[in-house]
Amino acid sequence: MTYLLITIIVIFSLWFLFEPIFSFSKIKVPEESSVSENLSELQKKKIILLKEIKDLEIEYKAGKLNKNEYIAIRNYLEKEVYEINKKIETLKKPL
Repeated sequence: MTYLLITIIVIFSLWFLFEPIFSFSKIKVPEESSVSENLSELQKKKIILLKEIKDLEIEYKAGKLNKNEYIAIRNYLEKEVYEINKKIETLKKPL
């Protein structure tokens, strides 16, 4: 009885472990409309981040931020813009 219970637990554990690997049918290729929606969302995020960089420069020049804060925040925002640009370029490439 104990061996049966252990066997069932092991089988279910293995199934939960390996199920994602063998579920190829769940992988979906993005449709053209979803790609264009994602592209427009990314472009909107990019515009917002660029505006935030401009606002950051204004706050720094006004003396609201010290140099270290300004550099850290600017680097973070520029990294985000870079990542979005990479995503935009991959979405623009034909499949």
